[in-house]
Amino acid sequence: MKTSGINKLAHVLAVSLALTAGTVVVAEPHNDTEEAVYFAPTAAPYGTSFPEWTAQWWQFVASMPPAIHPLLDPSGEACAIGQRGPVWFCLETLEG
Repeated sequence: MKTSGINKLAHVLAVSLALTAGTVVVAEPHNDTEEAVYFAPTAAPYGTSFPEWTAQWWQFVASMPPAIHPLLDPSGEACAIGQRGPVWFCLETLEG
């Protein structure tokens, strides 16, 4: 039986939340002259706490229809859809 994209999405979101609770977040450098920035779980990057970032991530993930959802885009072309502000939410595709 083939699992629908929405079922895959729900499963990945649940697993992602469980695996990331209490972890340190790393902001990767944009080029070789920058250093990675590490944020402690109690930090508030860009004035937003991690619980607030988590809520925004869930809103971001839940806001898009499957036809344009980055989680369902194996090419990566949809990665910028819905992104705004100084922080982009990273998603790994569920396809291929």
